[in-house]
Amino acid sequence: MNFLIEIRNVWFKGLVSLLIAGLLGSCLREIELSVPEANLKSVAIRGFIQAGDTAKVEVKITYISNYKAFELPKAIPNAVVTVMDETGDQLLVPMRSNGDYEIILREEHDFRIEPGKSYRLSVVTPEGKRYQSTMEVLQSVPKPEKVTQLSEIRTLFNSAGNSYEQEYLQFQINTPLSSPGNPGGTFLKWSFSGTYKLSGGKICYIYEPLNLENVVIFNGRASRQNELTDFYLLEEPYDYRFYEGYYLTVRQQSLSEEAYHYWEQIGRVVNRTGGIFEAPAGKVQGNIYNMDDESEEVFGYFYATEEAIIRYKVSPGISYLRHLCFQVGPPANPYCGNCLAHPRSSLDKPDYWE
Repeated sequence: MNFLIEIRNVWFKGLVSLLIAGLLGSCLREIELSVPEANLKSVAIRGFIQAGDTAKVEVKITYISNYKAFELPKAIPNAVVTVMDETGDQLLVPMRSNGDYEIILREEHDFRIEPGKSYRLSVVTPEGKRYQSTMEVLQSVPKPEKVTQLSEIRTLFNSAGNSYEQEYLQFQINTPLSSPGNPGGTFLKWSFSGTYKLSGGKICYIYEPLNLENVVIFNGRASRQNELTDFYLLEEPYDYRFYEGYYLTVRQQSLSEEAYHYWEQIGRVVNRTGGIFEAPAGKVQGNIYNMDDESEEVFGYFYATEEAIIRYKVSPGISYLRHLCFQVGPPANPYCGNCLAHPRSSLDKPDYWE
C-alpha cells in the first residue's frame, strides 16, 4: 500500500553560509542553521476498510524519519489495531507480518462492512500511544461495464542516441458514475495489476502491480455526465509479457468526499511533471491524530471503500513480439530455465484465465 507520500528535505549545518561566503566574499557574517535532531520520527498509518467481493481491512504502520530522505520506513509491530463502526461494534485486526495488519471477513464474523455505514480506525502502539482516525462513510461503488484498448507507436531513443519504435497499449474504462446507493455520483479511484503467462522450464503465471507512480481518481459528483466513456486509465509498453497472454485487472473503488480530496492532494505531489505552475510538493494532511496529543504530526489516511473488479484479456498489439527466452544458446535470463525464480510467479492458473 503506497498511501503515504512525503517530500523530505535534508538540512546541512552552515551550507547556506558556506555558499554565500564562497560566492560573494568573506565580508558577510556567517549564518548558522539549526539542525533538527536526526532521531526525530513521525508515525505513518495507512489503511482501508473494504466492502465488495472480498470484505477486508488492511493497515500498515511505520515510523518515518523527518530528516533522512534515504531512510526506509521502519515497521511498528505488535500494535493493537481495531476498527469501529457507528454503532460501536469493534473488530480486532491481527498483525499479518511486521507492521502489516490484515483481516479478511468471512461468514463466521459478526462484524459487517456495508455501504452507508461509517467506520474509524484505532491504533495503540507498544509504547502506549493512542491514534484514531475520523469517521469515514463507506459509499457504494458503480459496477464498471468494460475496458477497451488502443495502440500507439512512438519513436524513442536508446542510450547511444539511436532511434527505435516502441508500441504502447493504452487502456480506458466505461463505467456509470452513480449506483443505487449513491445516485448523486461517486468519487472514484482505480488501481491496477496484471497477470501474464511465461513458459520457462514450467508454465508460470506472473503477477505484477501496475501504475504505482500515478494516482487515478475522478469526481463523479461534480461531473455533468451519467457515465464515463473511454476514460483513460493507464498505458504499458507492448513487450514480451504479452506474448503468451495477459490479463489486466482493474479495481474500481468508491471514496468519501474527504478521502477523494486526500488522494487529489497526493496526486498533485506524485503526478508532477516539473512545470513552474504546479502546486509545490509537500506533506499531505491525513485524517489520523494522536488522541492524547493532537499537536503531534501523524501521516497517512484511513478510508472506507466498496470495490468492484473488472478483468480484461488484452488483445494482441500491432507490433511483432518475441518470447523472453527466444535466443540461440543457453538462456541468459534466469526465468527462462525456471520461471518460478520470478518472485511473483505461480504454477496455479488463475480462475479467470481462459
